[in-house]
Amino acid sequence: MPAPRQIDRGDELELWPFPSAVPCARSHAAAVLAEWGLTRWIDDAALVVSELVTNAVAAAAAMIDTEPILLRLFVIRGRLLIEAWDCSPTFPEPQTPTADEETGRGLMIVQALSEACGFELSADGRKVTWARLRLLSRGFRGDGAPADPHRNRI
Repeated sequence: MPAPRQIDRGDELELWPFPSAVPCARSHAAAVLAEWGLTRWIDDAALVVSELVTNAVAAAAAMIDTEPILLRLFVIRGRLLIEAWDCSPTFPEPQTPTADEETGRGLMIVQALSEACGFELSADGRKVTWARLRLLSRGFRGDGAPADPHRNRI
């Protein structure tokens, strides 16, 4: 299959913050990337989606008046942007887990797999945690996208 040309595409999925939202989001992202012809990036993207949605589920579930979380996927100028939106104003905090701890590595995984990642609050108080994966490095053709200086980095 030839490498896809520069494309701009988008997709979103709304989910209630239940534990089942994580595998649903992961499966949805894999299916969308396959439809877009981006099968080479499914594994990394699915792992990033899992980590971001896991954090969004935990943050939203802790709210008294919770709302659905939102997964958004975009391909813009040779990069895949993954966003997980939730209703909590609390920012994610990277952890330093010990070798015996089973949790606390999610943001480290996101950082390792992404070109850039971070978080911000929208005007309506919703939080978005995001990661940008570079598609250019594996044969994807595009002109690149500059880093957004207005976004907080993890």
